[in-house]
Amino acid sequence: MKKKPILKEQMNRQYYYLFGLSAILMLLAFCLESPQLLLDGMITILISPSQLFTDYMQIASVGSTLLNVAIMLLINIYSYKKLEIPVNGTVIGSLGMLAGFSFFGKNLFNSIPFMLGVWIYAKVTKQNYRNYVIVGLFGSALGPLVSFLAFGGALPSGFSILIAYVLGIFIGFILPQLSTQYLGFHQGFSLYNVGFTAGIVGMVVLGFLNAFGIEVETKTLANTESPLILYGLLIGLCLILLATSFYLHVQKKEKYHFKLLLKLSGRLPSDFVEMTNLATVTFNMSIMGFILLSYVLINGGQLNGPIVGSIIGAMSFGAFGNQVKNTVPVLVGIMIGCYLTGVDVASTSALVAAIFGTTLAPVSGYYGPLAGVIAGFVHITLVSHVVVMHGGLNLYNNGFAGGFVAAVLVPIFEIFEGIRQDINERKAEG
Repeated sequence: MKKKPILKEQMNRQYYYLFGLSAILMLLAFCLESPQLLLDGMITILISPSQLFTDYMQIASVGSTLLNVAIMLLINIYSYKKLEIPVNGTVIGSLGMLAGFSFFGKNLFNSIPFMLGVWIYAKVTKQNYRNYVIVGLFGSALGPLVSFLAFGGALPSGFSILIAYVLGIFIGFILPQLSTQYLGFHQGFSLYNVGFTAGIVGMVVLGFLNAFGIEVETKTLANTESPLILYGLLIGLCLILLATSFYLHVQKKEKYHFKLLLKLSGRLPSDFVEMTNLATVTFNMSIMGFILLSYVLINGGQLNGPIVGSIIGAMSFGAFGNQVKNTVPVLVGIMIGCYLTGVDVASTSALVAAIFGTTLAPVSGYYGPLAGVIAGFVHITLVSHVVVMHGGLNLYNNGFAGGFVAAVLVPIFEIFEGIRQDINERKAEG
């Protein structure tokens, strides 16, 4: 009984830390631009169709984009804290994805209906909302669907927002069941499970829209410049995580468990916080951030909203499936695939595909580095094609593609794994 207040106090400190990171982003936004410019930029963001890839820095400004990220984080962190959800790998991963995609696609307007739909599902099924709130947050991957229907000009202006919200609420309502069912499709070998689910839903909705003569075209609105502040933002975040790790290690006496971490395959569910500790996880996230940033720079890429957001999102899964050993082979495979197929490795779409292609890290972690290279290669050949299936209405396009890649490759790898085990058994016998 005495431990409960202590644990609650610890949880509160962790949430105050997350609030602090969000507050820094908000402060930075107000340092960069005047309140009027920030307000104008936020309005532009909120009424944007937000299809993949819509760089909020391109259509609005750097400051208003950072403000959008900060607002989204603060609201959802408060929600998690209010529900007394422990800060674990799932929480960190979901908040990282939220922050990342708030650079290019997620905003308060298009995220609300999914959260509301999940809340209604919990009430109708008489279950605790805290068990599903994270599904709602991930479900906002379909935010562009709401924004497109509301502001894309495809529906009568008087009804567009209402129709968009009703559909978003309905999708949020069915997401908890769908995401559970589709987990078996890729057997947990793609980290972005809700991304796959959202892709299926987006594909179905796109079919309905096309049937009624509503065309949805994929587009790329990405900043071609690379503001210096974006480098500072990423490097600063990595250094903060590194400093946090050292603080937890030295002051809180949390031991590093890197050997254990590198042995973990990352296959869902793999909560690295529960399996190791926060000191190990924050260090791992920092390293992941530096690796992904290095990948972009090595390949001559420019930092913009989608790329920065992708790095923040992917490095957050350093708490829930990604580590150096299972991630690097996938990146290598994607790079090889780009060069062999003639894909511009420095383009925004290719870099985002590489960064989020790390959703297949569990394949590498479970079957070995060669399997990871193969998975990365297959992923880059597929990802540009599946986006057409949902018209950019699903922000987690790589989660959608990764689900298919895992579903195809895992049975093949299982065959060879069985052969390998048979050979080893025969050697042991004689």
